[in-house]
Amino acid sequence: MWLNRIAIVMLVFVLVSCAPKPAEMRVKDAWIRAAVMDDGAAQTTTSETGENIPMMPSGTHSSQATSAIYFVLENGTDQADRLVAAECDAAQSVEIHETRMNDDIMMMRPVDALEIPAGETLEFTPGGYHLMLIGLTSDLRAGETLAFTLVFEKTGALQFQAQVRAP
Repeated sequence: MWLNRIAIVMLVFVLVSCAPKPAEMRVKDAWIRAAVMDDGAAQTTTSETGENIPMMPSGTHSSQATSAIYFVLENGTDQADRLVAAECDAAQSVEIHETRMNDDIMMMRPVDALEIPAGETLEFTPGGYHLMLIGLTSDLRAGETLAFTLVFEKTGALQFQAQVRAP
């Protein structure tokens, strides 16, 4: 009798552990562009070649300082959803942006929301979609980790962490 109970418990355990994981939104490979600002000097970021590039003119107040976050967003659900907002304590605001070529000029503009089709992946990359951190509250130094929240129309809030790095 007790062997039957043990066998049933083990069978339930095996079935539960083999069940497919629930579908979800996932963030992978998240990183933030390092940015150092100083109210008396130009805010800089590090380019992909390792050189410091001014992001704001000298004397710009740090409340105007910016950076960007890049990542891969996977919609593992069976329905399309829309990314409608993002939040991070290291910035006064976070905007969804896209970069596009317009008459041989690279232009960046905010977008209200991004559609992520069911089962699809959307990449946030330099020169493409990204989250713009506006009004940084502190320097973003390589190696630090920041918490973010993405807000979706259907899925709700998704929290994740990203590491600051020089590109």
